This record gives sequence, structure tokens and C-alpha cells, in this order.
Amino acid sequence: KHPRDVRGHYNVGRCLAQDAQTDLAEAALSEALRLAPTSTDALITLAKLYADTKRTPDAITTIQKALALDPKNAEWLSTMATWLTQAERHDEAIELHRRACALSPERAELHYNLGNALYAARDLNAAASAFRAAIERAPDFAAAYNNLGEVLRDTGEFNAALEVFEKALHQKNENQKGSVRATALINKSLALLAMGRLDEGWSAYRGRFDIGATHEDARAFPYPFWNGQELADKKILIWAEQGVGDQLLYGSMLNDIAVRAARCIFECDVRLVSLFQRSFPALQIVPRSDPQHPEIERLAPDFQSALADLGGFCRSRSDSFPPQPQVLAHDPIMAQAFRRRYLDHARGRPIIGISWESHAPRTGKFKSIPLSAWCPILENRDAVFVSLQYADQRSQIEDQIEEIRQKFSSDILVDDRVDAVKDLDAFAAQIAAVDLVISISNTTVHVAGSLGRETWTLLPRGPGALWYWFLDREDCPWYPSVRLFRQSEMGEWSDVISRVSAQLDAWLQSRAPA
Repeated sequence: KHPRDVRGHYNVGRCLAQDAQTDLAEAALSEALRLAPTSTDALITLAKLYADTKRTPDAITTIQKALALDPKNAEWLSTMATWLTQAERHDEAIELHRRACALSPERAELHYNLGNALYAARDLNAAASAFRAAIERAPDFAAAYNNLGEVLRDTGEFNAALEVFEKALHQKNENQKGSVRATALINKSLALLAMGRLDEGWSAYRGRFDIGATHEDARAFPYPFWNGQELADKKILIWAEQGVGDQLLYGSMLNDIAVRAARCIFECDVRLVSLFQRSFPALQIVPRSDPQHPEIERLAPDFQSALADLGGFCRSRSDSFPPQPQVLAHDPIMAQAFRRRYLDHARGRPIIGISWESHAPRTGKFKSIPLSAWCPILENRDAVFVSLQYADQRSQIEDQIEEIRQKFSSDILVDDRVDAVKDLDAFAAQIAAVDLVISISNTTVHVAGSLGRETWTLLPRGPGALWYWFLDREDCPWYPSVRLFRQSEMGEWSDVISRVSAQLDAWLQSRAPA
């Protein structure tokens, strides 16, 4: 009825955006802006709509128009800076956050946002200062305590980090979501585990599902949780959580339960079902599904447990890790077929599997090493390298490898028969077919370590240094066949590459005919 009513179009767009009707909301907001290009309300709402739908460049462009009309709006500056960080435009983001803090120096959330941007840019000391500034202005700011704790952990100050995580857990601000406290609890527990304080760490970790936050991995089964009771005449359901690598890591404890329980059913990622069935014949393996697999209800378990929670009962001391060089059982026929193909290509040379990227949302960029940086390891070697790198787009891998082939004398084989993202059974067989694995911390290492394959793992310091590699060790209790090569300096891979290259020289020499 009122096609030229700017406010009407804006209100319709805002309501549609809140209702997640993205296309209609965008149309209504765009019409409001056509009628009134200087409507900052419409510009900001449209920018946030773009951000919510992962159209970060459009969000940045749109909020810039609003800032051109009101350049001293600290909240908008901080919002745009957050989106710039998502686009990895770190210097621009930090500059805008600092401008926002200068305009409204008493607003704690602006200093907190600056800290997040500095953390993403790996300027950890400056990030710590920003989080402390936020806490000075809002002493009950649980998220700022938590993020400060993450910085202290990443700089190796674990005891100080534990104190700060504890402060995050005890803030009572009702405006802060329970998920902040859940994150702080998880961070505290993982710090304790990394320090080798296993009993304390597992005990804290068990609280992650009931601290008032919704956890996407939690399962709503109606069975009592297992707290270490006798299982000799009982049935237990164990359900996997987190990613494939975590399921493999914690899966090494399944045999501990299988020998204690009358019956055990294990729910895991569908891609791992056949691998786990072969590896744990005493267990009943079912894929995770919603609704639940009918075999679970048919079994009528007496207890349930999240897979990681087994750690508190099976790995509570440093001497409770059994010397189990191989947990997984690969498909031997498939592995033999891979091995024959690689031996034909190698013509007597050793076969080395490599993987250099992690796609983990938070830590992947800190763990990954560009393939171009691997040249001291790859060039002029009397060996065949097999790509064990997984990716959603195979062309991503092939382009990187082709660049290395053109620049250096490196024999890198890409096996088109393996899609490691979808077929983990084939991926395990492929890994079983190589002589040595060299990889950053990703699923490749978990598969190789579980198979007992000799593996060298390149680890970061700071962000991306996951707890289960513990602190400053060269070995890994979870995987006796894995050797660890750690960064000497956070963010610097050259020293790691140099040490692995020298070790590879010695390894190849030891295999050379006399």
C-alpha cells in the first residue's frame, strides 16, 4: 500500500532477516536503500545479513557506506574490523579496532574485540594487553578471561592460564552465555591434560556437557552415564564425538572397555564403521544417525558414555597408556594392491607419504605448512613421495604438487583411487602401503599412528598445539610409532623443516644397501 515507505521496507527486511528468510530480507532492505541510500539502519542491517550468510566482502563494502556517513561510530568500526579479520586482512582490522577503542575507551567489548583481532594475527602479547584492558573495564567479563587464558596457554604460561580459566568459570554475569563457561571449562581441562595432570584434566573435561551450554556433539540417549561401575554383566553404549582424528585417538581405548563389558556397542562417524568393525571385532559398530540406529535400542544398554570420557577411567595416569603400536586393522588386500603399485613406481626407492594441510576451522592455519616450504625435505631425494593430503577439491592438491614438480626434482605421486575425505578405509590401506609418513598434525597422523606406521609429525607452538601431544615431548603415549618435531619459535617452520630434512638424510642412509 505504501511502496515508497522507506521505514516500512526496512522493518519488513529486518523482520525477515530475523526469521532467516535471507533472499526476501535482502530484497526489502535493498528497496529501502534504493529509496533512501543514506539510511544507516538499512545499511547496517543489510551488512549483518551478508555477514551472517558468509558474504563477508559484501558485508564489508556495505558497512563502509554506513561509516562514510558516520565515521566516528565505534561500534560499526569494531564490527567492520571483525569482518576484516575473518577475511584475514589483519592489519586493517587492528587499525579499525584501535580507532574504535580510542573513540570509546571505556567500552570493554571494544578492547575484547581488539584482543581477538590481535590473537588472530598472532600478536599474542598485544592480545593479552587488550584482554586485560577489557577486564579492567568489566571485571565480570568471562569471555575476556577465557581468551586471556588461551593467550597465556599459547605462550607457555600454563599455570597462569589455569588461574585465568578458573576466573572465567566463576563469573556470574547473567548476560554472558553458558557456552563461555563451557569453553573455559574445556580450556582448563585440556591445559591440565597437556601438562600431564591427567586425573584432574579428565575429571574437569567430563563437565563439558552439563555446564549449561548446548554441545553439538552431545547425544540425547536415555541411558545412565557410566561412572566407572562394574561392567562384567552390563551392556554399554559408547558414542563418538568431535572429528574423525579425535575418534581415532580416543578409539584406542575401546579395547579397554570391550574386555570389561558383557556387550559394547559403539556409535561413530559412518566413514569409520568398516575400519572399526575390522579393528574391534568384539564390539558392535553402528554409524551415527538421527534418529539413532535401531541396534542401539535393541541392545537396551545399561550405561552410556561419550568416547572421550573413557580417558578418566582408562588413561588417568602416565603409566596407563599400553604399549600398543597398532590399534587399527587395515584391509590387507587393498593395502597390498597399493603397495604393489607404489613399488613398481619406486623401483627400489623408499616410499614416503606426506601431508601438509589441516582444514580444522580454528587451528588449521596454525598447523599447516605450505608445500613450497617442504622443499628441503622433498628436493633431490632418492625416494618416492606419495601425497596423503586430503581435500574437498582434488585440484587444490594437484596444483600445489605440480608447482613443486616444476621447480624441484621431486617425485610426488597422487593416487586418484583414494578419496581420503569420503573413504577412510582406502585411506588407511594407502597409509599402510608406505614406508614412512611425514605430516603436520591432522587426520593423516591419527590414521598412521593408529596403524603403527612410523610417522614424523611437525607440530606448532602456540595456537594449534593440541593437548594430546603433551608438552615438550618427542614421543606420544597415544601412538608409540609417532615421533614429534616441534617448532622452536611460534610461527616459524624453517627450523622444523631443517631438522626433519636432516633426520630424513639419516633415515635414507640407514636403508641404503651396504
